[in-house]
Amino acid sequence: MKLEIENLKKNQTWEVVRKPKNVNVIGSRWVFSLRKKDDGTFKYKARLVAQGFHQVYGIDFWDSYSPVMRRASFRILMALSVDRGWEVDHVDVVGAYLNSTLKEIVYMRQPELFEEGNADDVCLLLKSIYGLHQSGKDWNDTITFIFVSFGLKQCTKDPCVFFNDRIIVAIYVDDMIICGTRKDVNDCKRQLSQRLNVKDLGPVSNFLGINVDRPNGYVIKIHQENYVNETLKTFGMLDCKGCVTPRDPNYNNFLDGDKPFDEIQYKAAVGRLQYIATCTRPDIVFSTNQVSKFCHCPTKGRWLEVMRIMRYLKHTIKYRLTYEKSEVDPVIYSDSDFANDVHDSKSVAGYVIMMSKGAVSWKSKKQDIVATSTNEAEYIALYEYSKEVI
Repeated sequence: MKLEIENLKKNQTWEVVRKPKNVNVIGSRWVFSLRKKDDGTFKYKARLVAQGFHQVYGIDFWDSYSPVMRRASFRILMALSVDRGWEVDHVDVVGAYLNSTLKEIVYMRQPELFEEGNADDVCLLLKSIYGLHQSGKDWNDTITFIFVSFGLKQCTKDPCVFFNDRIIVAIYVDDMIICGTRKDVNDCKRQLSQRLNVKDLGPVSNFLGINVDRPNGYVIKIHQENYVNETLKTFGMLDCKGCVTPRDPNYNNFLDGDKPFDEIQYKAAVGRLQYIATCTRPDIVFSTNQVSKFCHCPTKGRWLEVMRIMRYLKHTIKYRLTYEKSEVDPVIYSDSDFANDVHDSKSVAGYVIMMSKGAVSWKSKKQDIVATSTNEAEYIALYEYSKEVI
Protein backbone atom coordinates (compact mmCIF):
# COMPACT_ATOMS: atom_id res chain seq x y z
CA MET A 1 0.00 0.00 0.00
CA LYS A 2 2.81 2.35 0.86
CA LEU A 3 4.52 1.61 -2.46
CA GLU A 4 1.28 2.35 -4.34
CA ILE A 5 0.85 5.70 -2.56
CA GLU A 6 4.46 6.62 -3.31
CA ASN A 7 3.92 5.80 -6.98
CA LEU A 8 0.74 7.89 -7.10
CA LYS A 9 2.46 10.85 -5.49
CA LYS A 10 5.44 10.50 -7.80
CA ASN A 11 3.08 10.80 -10.76
CA GLN A 12 1.40 13.85 -9.18
CA THR A 13 -1.96 12.09 -9.37
CA TRP A 14 -3.76 14.56 -7.10
CA GLU A 15 -3.39 17.47 -4.77
CA VAL A 16 -5.08 17.67 -1.39
CA VAL A 17 -7.47 20.62 -1.18
CA ARG A 18 -10.26 21.88 1.06
CA LYS A 19 -13.57 20.43 -0.10
CA PRO A 20 -15.54 23.06 -2.08
CA LYS A 21 -19.22 23.49 -1.39
CA ASN A 22 -21.84 21.71 -3.49
CA VAL A 23 -19.48 19.42 -5.42
CA ASN A 24 -19.67 15.70 -6.04
CA VAL A 25 -16.95 13.81 -4.18
CA ILE A 26 -16.44 10.26 -5.41
CA GLY A 27 -15.19 7.50 -3.16
CA SER A 28 -11.91 5.61 -3.19
CA ARG A 29 -10.98 2.12 -2.07
CA TRP A 30 -8.14 -0.34 -1.94
CA VAL A 31 -8.14 -3.43 -4.16
CA PHE A 32 -5.85 -6.30 -3.22
CA SER A 33 -4.82 -9.05 -5.62
CA LEU A 34 -2.54 -12.06 -5.76
CA ARG A 35 -0.93 -12.58 -9.15
CA LYS A 36 0.87 -15.67 -10.34
CA LYS A 37 4.06 -14.97 -12.27
CA ASP A 38 5.33 -16.97 -15.24
CA ASP A 39 7.90 -18.68 -12.98
CA GLY A 40 5.13 -19.97 -10.69
CA THR A 41 5.76 -17.56 -7.81
CA PHE A 42 3.12 -15.13 -6.52
CA LYS A 43 3.11 -11.36 -6.28
CA TYR A 44 0.99 -9.42 -3.81
CA LYS A 45 -0.37 -6.16 -5.17
CA ALA A 46 -2.38 -3.30 -3.67
CA ARG A 47 -4.02 -0.74 -5.94
CA LEU A 48 -5.94 2.39 -5.05
CA VAL A 49 -8.93 2.95 -7.32
CA ALA A 50 -11.58 5.61 -7.63
CA GLN A 51 -15.18 4.53 -7.24
CA GLY A 52 -16.27 5.66 -10.67
CA PHE A 53 -19.86 4.61 -10.10
CA HIS A 54 -20.21 7.79 -8.03
CA GLN A 55 -19.42 9.93 -11.08
CA VAL A 56 -22.18 11.92 -12.76
CA TYR A 57 -22.34 11.96 -16.56
CA GLY A 58 -22.00 15.48 -17.95
CA ILE A 59 -20.27 16.71 -14.80
CA ASP A 60 -17.48 14.30 -13.86
CA PHE A 61 -17.05 12.66 -17.27
CA TRP A 62 -18.22 12.70 -20.88
CA ASP A 63 -16.79 10.20 -23.35
CA SER A 64 -15.60 6.87 -21.95
CA TYR A 65 -15.15 4.56 -24.96
CA SER A 66 -11.68 3.08 -25.45
CA PRO A 67 -10.74 0.50 -28.11
CA VAL A 68 -8.56 -2.55 -27.62
CA MET A 69 -6.56 -4.49 -30.18
CA ARG A 70 -8.48 -7.06 -32.22
CA ARG A 71 -7.30 -10.61 -31.66
CA ALA A 72 -7.00 -11.05 -35.42
CA SER A 73 -4.51 -8.16 -35.46
CA PHE A 74 -2.26 -10.03 -33.05
CA ARG A 75 -2.28 -13.14 -35.24
CA ILE A 76 -1.70 -11.10 -38.41
CA LEU A 77 1.35 -9.52 -36.78
CA MET A 78 2.69 -12.98 -35.97
CA ALA A 79 2.28 -14.00 -39.63
CA LEU A 80 3.90 -10.81 -40.94
CA SER A 81 6.80 -11.07 -38.49
CA VAL A 82 7.52 -14.61 -39.64
CA ASP A 83 7.42 -13.58 -43.30
CA ARG A 84 9.76 -10.64 -42.76
CA GLY A 85 12.01 -12.27 -40.18
CA TRP A 86 11.13 -9.56 -37.66
CA GLU A 87 11.62 -9.58 -33.92
CA VAL A 88 8.52 -9.43 -31.71
CA ASP A 89 9.05 -7.85 -28.29
CA HIS A 90 6.62 -7.43 -25.40
CA VAL A 91 6.50 -4.18 -23.44
CA ASP A 92 4.38 -3.26 -20.42
CA VAL A 93 3.66 0.31 -19.34
CA VAL A 94 3.87 0.71 -15.56
CA GLY A 95 0.98 2.74 -14.14
CA ALA A 96 -0.26 3.46 -17.64
CA TYR A 97 -3.38 5.44 -16.74
CA LEU A 98 -1.39 7.79 -14.52
CA ASN A 99 0.37 9.17 -17.61
CA SER A 100 -2.86 10.85 -18.73
CA THR A 101 -3.90 14.30 -17.56
CA LEU A 102 -7.51 14.44 -16.40
CA LYS A 103 -9.51 17.02 -18.35
CA GLU A 104 -12.54 17.18 -16.05
CA ILE A 105 -12.58 18.51 -12.49
CA VAL A 106 -13.08 15.50 -10.23
CA TYR A 107 -12.83 15.35 -6.43
CA MET A 108 -12.10 12.07 -4.65
CA ARG A 109 -12.14 11.02 -1.01
CA GLN A 110 -8.64 10.60 0.41
CA PRO A 111 -7.28 7.03 0.51
CA GLU A 112 -7.97 5.14 3.71
CA LEU A 113 -5.02 5.02 6.16
CA PHE A 114 -3.19 7.74 4.20
CA GLU A 115 -5.28 10.84 4.95
CA GLU A 116 -3.56 14.23 5.07
CA GLY A 117 -4.52 17.66 6.35
CA ASN A 118 -7.96 18.32 7.80
CA ALA A 119 -10.83 15.88 8.10
CA ASP A 120 -12.81 17.55 5.30
CA ASP A 121 -9.90 17.76 2.84
CA VAL A 122 -10.28 15.86 -0.44
CA CYS A 123 -8.16 14.92 -3.44
CA LEU A 124 -8.45 17.08 -6.55
CA LEU A 125 -7.54 14.56 -9.23
CA LEU A 126 -4.95 15.68 -11.77
CA LYS A 127 -4.40 12.33 -13.51
CA SER A 128 -6.80 9.66 -14.77
CA ILE A 129 -6.56 7.28 -11.85
CA TYR A 130 -7.84 3.72 -12.20
CA GLY A 131 -11.57 3.40 -11.71
CA LEU A 132 -12.76 6.57 -13.43
CA HIS A 133 -15.13 6.22 -16.36
CA GLN A 134 -12.83 8.17 -18.67
CA SER A 135 -9.48 6.70 -17.59
CA GLY A 136 -9.30 4.15 -20.40
CA LYS A 137 -10.13 6.72 -23.06
CA ASP A 138 -7.67 9.27 -21.66
CA TRP A 139 -4.88 6.68 -21.71
CA ASN A 140 -5.74 5.61 -25.25
CA ASP A 141 -5.67 9.25 -26.37
CA THR A 142 -2.28 9.69 -24.68
CA ILE A 143 -0.60 6.62 -26.18
CA THR A 144 -2.09 7.41 -29.60
CA PHE A 145 -0.61 10.91 -29.46
CA ILE A 146 2.78 9.48 -28.47
CA PHE A 147 2.95 6.98 -31.33
CA VAL A 148 1.74 9.51 -33.89
CA SER A 149 4.44 11.89 -32.65
CA PHE A 150 6.95 9.11 -33.39
CA GLY A 151 5.87 9.28 -37.04
CA LEU A 152 3.70 6.15 -36.99
CA LYS A 153 0.36 5.92 -38.78
CA GLN A 154 -2.77 4.66 -37.05
CA CYS A 155 -4.49 1.71 -38.70
CA THR A 156 -8.03 2.54 -39.86
CA LYS A 157 -9.31 -1.02 -39.34
CA ASP A 158 -7.79 -1.36 -35.87
CA PRO A 159 -7.06 1.93 -34.05
CA CYS A 160 -4.77 0.09 -31.62
CA VAL A 161 -2.24 -0.74 -34.35
CA PHE A 162 0.41 1.79 -35.43
CA PHE A 163 2.91 1.30 -38.24
CA ASN A 164 5.38 2.64 -40.77
CA ASP A 165 7.55 0.91 -43.37
CA ARG A 166 9.91 -0.55 -40.76
CA ILE A 167 7.90 -1.26 -37.63
CA ILE A 168 4.43 -2.21 -36.35
CA VAL A 169 3.19 -1.62 -32.80
CA ALA A 170 -0.04 -3.05 -31.35
CA ILE A 171 -1.42 -2.10 -27.94
CA TYR A 172 -3.91 -3.73 -25.60
CA VAL A 173 -4.45 -1.22 -22.79
CA ASP A 174 -0.99 -1.15 -21.12
CA ASP A 175 0.48 -4.18 -22.92
CA MET A 176 2.07 -3.77 -26.32
CA ILE A 177 3.99 -5.77 -28.87
CA ILE A 178 6.59 -4.19 -31.13
CA CYS A 179 7.46 -5.89 -34.42
CA GLY A 180 10.45 -4.98 -36.57
CA THR A 181 14.16 -5.51 -37.01
CA ARG A 182 16.17 -5.68 -33.80
CA LYS A 183 17.53 -2.16 -34.35
CA ASP A 184 14.10 -0.65 -35.06
CA VAL A 185 12.48 -2.42 -32.11
CA ASN A 186 15.22 -1.21 -29.75
CA ASP A 187 14.92 2.34 -31.11
CA CYS A 188 11.16 2.29 -30.50
CA LYS A 189 11.61 1.01 -26.94
CA ARG A 190 14.22 3.69 -26.28
CA GLN A 191 11.85 6.40 -27.48
CA LEU A 192 9.04 4.99 -25.35
CA SER A 193 11.22 4.86 -22.24
CA GLN A 194 11.91 8.58 -22.64
CA ARG A 195 8.18 9.32 -22.43
CA LEU A 196 6.81 6.54 -20.20
CA ASN A 197 7.84 4.19 -17.43
CA VAL A 198 8.02 0.95 -19.42
CA LYS A 199 9.02 -2.58 -18.49
CA ASP A 200 10.84 -4.42 -21.27
CA LEU A 201 9.69 -8.05 -21.17
CA GLY A 202 11.90 -9.10 -24.09
CA PRO A 203 10.76 -11.41 -26.91
CA VAL A 204 7.06 -12.13 -26.49
CA SER A 205 6.33 -15.46 -24.80
CA ASN A 206 2.90 -14.85 -23.27
CA PHE A 207 0.51 -12.16 -24.41
CA LEU A 208 -2.98 -11.88 -22.90
CA GLY A 209 -2.97 -15.56 -21.96
CA ILE A 210 -1.69 -16.66 -25.38
CA ASN A 211 1.59 -18.57 -25.33
CA VAL A 212 4.03 -17.73 -28.13
CA ASP A 213 6.76 -20.19 -29.11
CA ARG A 214 9.44 -19.27 -31.65
CA PRO A 215 11.80 -22.17 -32.34
CA ASN A 216 13.55 -20.12 -35.04
CA GLY A 217 13.25 -16.79 -36.84
CA TYR A 218 10.86 -18.07 -39.47
CA VAL A 219 8.38 -20.09 -37.39
CA ILE A 220 5.97 -18.85 -34.72
CA LYS A 221 3.54 -21.11 -32.85
CA ILE A 222 0.76 -19.78 -30.64
CA HIS A 223 -1.38 -21.79 -28.24
CA GLN A 224 -3.17 -21.70 -24.89
CA GLU A 225 -2.06 -24.97 -23.35
CA ASN A 226 -1.70 -23.42 -19.89
CA TYR A 227 -5.14 -21.82 -20.04
CA VAL A 228 -6.74 -25.02 -21.34
CA ASN A 229 -5.21 -27.02 -18.48
CA GLU A 230 -6.43 -24.41 -16.01
CA THR A 231 -9.93 -24.65 -17.50
CA LEU A 232 -9.94 -28.45 -17.34
CA LYS A 233 -8.78 -28.31 -13.72
CA THR A 234 -11.45 -25.77 -12.79
CA PHE A 235 -14.23 -28.07 -13.99
CA GLY A 236 -12.73 -31.34 -12.79
CA MET A 237 -11.79 -32.50 -16.30
CA LEU A 238 -8.01 -32.55 -15.99
CA ASP A 239 -7.86 -36.36 -16.00
CA CYS A 240 -10.78 -36.91 -18.37
CA LYS A 241 -10.67 -39.22 -21.37
CA GLY A 242 -10.18 -37.27 -24.58
CA CYS A 243 -12.29 -37.54 -27.73
CA VAL A 244 -11.47 -36.92 -31.39
CA THR A 245 -14.30 -34.48 -32.25
CA PRO A 246 -15.69 -31.49 -30.34
CA ARG A 247 -19.31 -32.39 -31.03
CA ASP A 248 -21.39 -35.55 -31.37
CA PRO A 249 -22.74 -35.52 -34.96
CA ASN A 250 -25.81 -37.48 -33.81
CA TYR A 251 -26.71 -35.13 -30.95
CA ASN A 252 -30.21 -33.64 -31.14
CA ASN A 253 -29.63 -29.91 -30.72
CA PHE A 254 -33.33 -29.23 -30.22
CA LEU A 255 -34.05 -31.88 -27.62
CA ASP A 256 -36.31 -30.52 -24.87
CA GLY A 257 -37.42 -31.82 -21.50
CA ASP A 258 -33.95 -32.50 -20.07
CA LYS A 259 -33.08 -31.80 -16.42
CA PRO A 260 -32.03 -28.18 -15.69
CA PHE A 261 -28.35 -27.51 -14.97
CA ASP A 262 -26.62 -24.85 -12.85
CA GLU A 263 -26.62 -21.65 -14.91
CA ILE A 264 -23.59 -20.04 -13.26
CA GLN A 265 -21.34 -23.06 -13.82
CA TYR A 266 -22.58 -23.44 -17.39
CA LYS A 267 -21.89 -19.79 -18.25
CA ALA A 268 -18.45 -19.90 -16.63
CA ALA A 269 -17.46 -22.92 -18.72
CA VAL A 270 -18.87 -21.53 -21.97
CA GLY A 271 -17.13 -18.19 -21.37
CA ARG A 272 -13.77 -19.92 -21.04
CA LEU A 273 -14.41 -21.98 -24.16
CA GLN A 274 -15.35 -18.85 -26.10
CA TYR A 275 -12.07 -17.20 -25.11
CA ILE A 276 -10.09 -20.23 -26.26
CA ALA A 277 -12.09 -20.48 -29.50
CA THR A 278 -11.61 -16.82 -30.43
CA CYS A 279 -7.89 -16.73 -29.59
CA THR A 280 -6.23 -19.90 -30.86
CA ARG A 281 -8.72 -22.69 -31.58
CA PRO A 282 -10.91 -22.16 -34.66
CA ASP A 283 -11.72 -25.88 -34.61
CA ILE A 284 -14.07 -25.46 -31.64
CA VAL A 285 -15.82 -22.25 -32.75
CA PHE A 286 -18.92 -23.91 -34.20
CA SER A 287 -19.37 -26.29 -31.28
CA THR A 288 -18.88 -23.52 -28.74
CA ASN A 289 -21.40 -21.30 -30.52
CA GLN A 290 -23.95 -24.09 -30.37
CA VAL A 291 -23.66 -24.57 -26.60
CA SER A 292 -23.66 -20.77 -26.12
CA LYS A 293 -27.26 -20.63 -27.31
CA PHE A 294 -28.45 -22.21 -24.07
CA CYS A 295 -26.70 -20.07 -21.45
CA HIS A 296 -30.05 -18.90 -20.07
CA CYS A 297 -31.66 -22.34 -20.03
CA PRO A 298 -28.88 -24.93 -19.59
CA THR A 299 -29.74 -28.57 -19.13
CA LYS A 300 -27.80 -31.68 -18.22
CA GLY A 301 -27.74 -32.67 -21.88
CA ARG A 302 -26.25 -29.32 -22.91
CA TRP A 303 -23.65 -29.65 -20.15
CA LEU A 304 -22.59 -33.00 -21.59
CA GLU A 305 -21.93 -31.17 -24.87
CA VAL A 306 -19.79 -28.61 -23.02
CA MET A 307 -17.86 -31.44 -21.39
CA ARG A 308 -17.34 -33.05 -24.80
CA ILE A 309 -15.64 -29.88 -26.06
CA MET A 310 -13.36 -30.00 -23.01
CA ARG A 311 -12.60 -33.65 -23.69
CA TYR A 312 -11.69 -32.70 -27.25
CA LEU A 313 -9.37 -29.96 -25.95
CA LYS A 314 -7.78 -32.53 -23.66
CA HIS A 315 -7.17 -34.82 -26.66
CA THR A 316 -5.77 -32.00 -28.82
CA ILE A 317 -3.98 -29.95 -26.17
CA LYS A 318 -0.73 -30.01 -28.17
CA TYR A 319 -2.38 -28.39 -31.21
CA ARG A 320 -0.73 -25.13 -32.25
CA LEU A 321 -1.51 -22.35 -34.69
CA THR A 322 1.71 -22.31 -36.71
CA TYR A 323 2.97 -19.52 -38.95
CA GLU A 324 5.84 -20.26 -41.31
CA LYS A 325 7.68 -18.19 -43.89
CA SER A 326 5.72 -18.76 -47.09
CA GLU A 327 2.93 -16.99 -48.97
CA VAL A 328 1.85 -14.11 -46.75
CA ASP A 329 -0.99 -12.82 -48.95
CA PRO A 330 -4.33 -13.63 -47.29
CA VAL A 331 -6.35 -16.56 -48.62
CA ILE A 332 -9.98 -16.94 -47.54
CA TYR A 333 -12.03 -20.12 -47.34
CA SER A 334 -15.76 -19.98 -46.65
CA ASP A 335 -18.53 -22.56 -46.41
CA SER A 336 -22.16 -22.80 -45.41
CA ASP A 337 -24.77 -25.42 -44.65
CA PHE A 338 -28.32 -25.00 -45.93
CA ALA A 339 -31.34 -24.40 -43.69
CA ASN A 340 -30.19 -26.81 -40.99
CA ASP A 341 -31.96 -24.90 -38.22
CA VAL A 342 -35.42 -26.45 -38.01
CA HIS A 343 -36.73 -23.46 -36.05
CA ASP A 344 -36.06 -20.67 -38.56
CA SER A 345 -34.52 -22.43 -41.61
CA LYS A 346 -31.49 -20.14 -41.51
CA SER A 347 -28.09 -21.38 -42.60
CA VAL A 348 -24.86 -21.33 -40.61
CA ALA A 349 -21.77 -20.11 -42.43
CA GLY A 350 -18.11 -19.94 -41.52
CA TYR A 351 -14.82 -18.70 -42.86
CA VAL A 352 -11.11 -18.82 -42.17
CA ILE A 353 -8.41 -16.48 -43.48
CA MET A 354 -4.92 -17.92 -43.85
CA MET A 355 -1.59 -16.09 -43.87
CA SER A 356 1.85 -17.68 -43.72
CA LYS A 357 0.21 -21.14 -43.59
CA GLY A 358 -1.70 -20.27 -40.40
CA ALA A 359 -5.20 -19.06 -39.58
CA VAL A 360 -5.36 -15.37 -38.64
CA SER A 361 -9.12 -14.75 -38.65
CA TRP A 362 -12.19 -16.97 -38.46
CA LYS A 363 -15.88 -16.97 -37.62
CA SER A 364 -18.91 -19.23 -37.53
CA LYS A 365 -22.26 -17.43 -37.57
CA LYS A 366 -25.90 -17.98 -38.43
CA GLN A 367 -26.88 -15.94 -41.49
CA ASP A 368 -29.28 -13.05 -40.99
CA ILE A 369 -31.62 -13.99 -43.84
CA VAL A 370 -33.12 -17.25 -45.07
CA ALA A 371 -31.34 -18.59 -48.15
CA THR A 372 -33.50 -20.30 -50.77
CA SER A 373 -30.81 -22.65 -52.08
CA THR A 374 -27.39 -24.03 -51.26
CA ASN A 375 -25.87 -21.71 -53.88
CA GLU A 376 -27.46 -18.66 -52.30
CA ALA A 377 -26.24 -19.68 -48.84
CA GLU A 378 -22.70 -20.04 -50.21
CA TYR A 379 -22.83 -16.68 -51.99
CA ILE A 380 -24.11 -14.93 -48.87
CA ALA A 381 -21.23 -16.40 -46.89
CA LEU A 382 -18.67 -15.42 -49.52
CA TYR A 383 -20.00 -11.86 -49.68
CA GLU A 384 -20.06 -11.35 -45.92
CA TYR A 385 -16.61 -12.73 -45.28
CA SER A 386 -14.92 -11.09 -48.26
CA LYS A 387 -15.47 -7.82 -46.40
CA GLU A 388 -13.19 -9.06 -43.62
CA VAL A 389 -10.34 -9.53 -46.11
CA ILE A 390 -10.90 -6.13 -47.67
